[in-house]
Parts: sequence; structure tokens; C-alpha cells
Amino acid sequence: MLETGLLLKEWEFGFSAIVSSEEKQSNSGSNSNVYLKFCAAAAIAIPFSLVGAGFTNDSAIAARYLVKSAPTTALAFSPLSPSSTLVTQTVWKEFSSSEGKFAVSMPGTPKQETETDEDGLTSHSFTVELENPDSAYLVTYYDVPEVAKATPEQIKELLDGAPDAFAKGGNANLTRSQNIILDGNPGREFEFTSTEGFSGKGRVYLVQERLFLVVAIAPQSQSIQRFLDSFRLL
Repeated sequence: MLETGLLLKEWEFGFSAIVSSEEKQSNSGSNSNVYLKFCAAAAIAIPFSLVGAGFTNDSAIAARYLVKSAPTTALAFSPLSPSSTLVTQTVWKEFSSSEGKFAVSMPGTPKQETETDEDGLTSHSFTVELENPDSAYLVTYYDVPEVAKATPEQIKELLDGAPDAFAKGGNANLTRSQNIILDGNPGREFEFTSTEGFSGKGRVYLVQERLFLVVAIAPQSQSIQRFLDSFRLL
């Protein structure tokens, strides 16, 4: 089995090269593009916490997923992408996903992305990018059938490792992490600061066999808290 840290370094190198190449082609001055690229990189690194918690003996599966997903995700969140959703007016409204079985209040209609690799590992992402003020809001979920056979120790390791994997995936520092519960389901709340100088806050929940990641980067702490607190299960 490859070490999780080595996989992260390999993936971070590939993603950084992609983002760097795109930034040379773009004259956009919006920090929200940077925020979404950060979230994209960080969210895709979450599967590494599955490897670290011992849910799979084949870490190459996660490696293949990350290597293939990085280019697609980087382009999806790039200012060059024609499908990029940039909200200029803030109108908060509840968005719900019957398939994802969640609802959340977001400052705009989210862009939805689904990525599935040949091994069946799928991520579902919902993002809103604001230009004024520069901010980004993200909900991502992964279905992890292996959790059904997990021990309490493995579940704890998964939840403890997810915030750290997110921070490392986005080249950020994890500044705080604490246990939380949503409708009886275990989770972690965490805060991070990126090397770009911006900060954000997120929550991760394990609901049966589904792992939710809810993250916001915004200058107003009230907006971040409003978003995080509005997340609910259906």
C-alpha cells in the first residue's frame, strides 16, 4: 500500500501545475475563482482519509481517481469555463437535493458537478461563487459503502482525518477541529487558513454510508455561519 502522504504530494503537484497553467491564461481579478479552485483541490483530497482510515487496501484506487479528476475539476472552476456560475447579486434561498437527501441555504443557485471514475468512486458537488463580496460555498458528498463494515475506531479515524485531508489538499493549514453531531450523526467542524491568506470554515458529517463536506470561504463570518447552520438532512 502506498503511503497517503506520498499520494497527496503526487496529486498536489499535478493539480498545482494545472491551476498555474490556467492562471497564466486568465486576467480575472476575482478572488472567488481562487477560492473555488482551493475548494476543488481540497474536496477531491477527501478520499485520502478513506485510505488512511483503512476502508480500502488498494490506495491506488484513490490515486487514479484524483489524478483523473484534477484536470476536470480545475477546468470546471476556472474563469475560462463557459459553465462557470458567477453570482453578482446575493439572494439567499434554500436549495434541496432529493438524490443527495440534504437541503441548504445558499446565496444563489448552485452549479452541480458529478464525477465518477472507472472504479465507481463518485463525488457530487454543489457550488456557488460570489463576485461581490468574493466568496465561495460548497457542498460535496461521497457514498462510502465500506463504512457499513467499519469499526468505531475506523469511523473516528475517518472523521478525524477528513479535515486534515481537506486542508492538505488545498495547501492550507488546519487551525481548529472539533466534534459535532447532526441529527445523531457524527461529524467534525474545522477552520483553515490557506497559503494565499484567506480563511474558511467547514463541516464534515458521516450519515450512514454517505460522507458530506460543507465548506464556506467568505469575508463575513455571519454568511459562513448562516450557510453552515442551514445544512439539514432530508
